[in-house]
Amino acid sequence: MNEPISVASSTHTAETRPHRHHPQLRSPSSNPRGRPRKRATPNPDVRVSEFGQWTANAAYQRAHAYAQQAQHDPAYRALYRQGTREAVKARAPDNWEPTEAQIDAGLVHSGRALPFVLNAVGILGVPEAVTAYSKPAAHFQYFFTEGGTHRAFPGQGYICLRARQ
Repeated sequence: MNEPISVASSTHTAETRPHRHHPQLRSPSSNPRGRPRKRATPNPDVRVSEFGQWTANAAYQRAHAYAQQAQHDPAYRALYRQGTREAVKARAPDNWEPTEAQIDAGLVHSGRALPFVLNAVGILGVPEAVTAYSKPAAHFQYFFTEGGTHRAFPGQGYICLRARQ
């Protein structure tokens, strides 16, 4: 899993399944029966894994420790919780608000995703990497904009993509 990946020939997709370990995270639009979602990967070059499968990787551990340091910055700490709240709400009806317990459970996912946002370059062993999300996430953008005390690792990028409806 730690071998370099050729960008020209493959894409790596990482996902987590917080519902399996944190049923309280479920929002009204979540998988109602808690069944594992099947993911079709017709292209053998596409790799799918859960963030937690990378926790033994040294580059992941460095990025995780760095992210923990960022939490000492009060400005970032507020963004981190707010960004997690927004992620938990992402697929819920407009008037639904997560509880504090649901946000706390979501922080588990955010904590596992953040090393990839900061250092997918090192984790995947590639010279450049871009982490893409479907909605802006201020707690990720913080590491790529001026004014924060922490920065993403060299060669790492972040982008927000919106699919055409």
